[in-house]
Amino acid sequence: MRLFVRIEEDVLNLMAQRVANAGPSAKEKLVAFLDTKVLMSRTYLSDALLRILMSLEFQNPDDKLCQEVRKIHRLIQRTVEGVIEFGKLRGVFRTDLETRELAAMIVGAHDGIMLELHRMAGAIDGEALIKSLQFAMLRGLEDKTIALGEGELLRPSWQAPGTHP
Repeated sequence: MRLFVRIEEDVLNLMAQRVANAGPSAKEKLVAFLDTKVLMSRTYLSDALLRILMSLEFQNPDDKLCQEVRKIHRLIQRTVEGVIEFGKLRGVFRTDLETRELAAMIVGAHDGIMLELHRMAGAIDGEALIKSLQFAMLRGLEDKTIALGEGELLRPSWQAPGTHP
């Protein structure tokens, strides 16, 4: 439990501070959130991996550790949701997708980056990986549709033709 309090104080406060102090645009705030990964990978990688592992292991909602893990996850999720909503209000981010799901995708990529940095220890440039993630996330949030041809949209293979993508 003390470890999670330290993670909350060190990592989450750093993340929230970097997002709050980022430039005035939603893009700058999202980049600040993602850049926190570079700092975490250098200093707090094991803490980030522990948080991810604990979120998988502790599922009993009555357990104090499970509650703390979920609290940390909600703080991260809400931070990203706030940035997305800010971007939507400013007309910078797409509005045709739900904020909660976009934020979940970004948080999932955030956790995945930590796992990849661990798996590929020393074989991958963490900063280049984060830069690639930033590019992909920002382009995905900016683009209104992914056009294939005359009005046809890219749709998942499980989605029936003629349904909303």
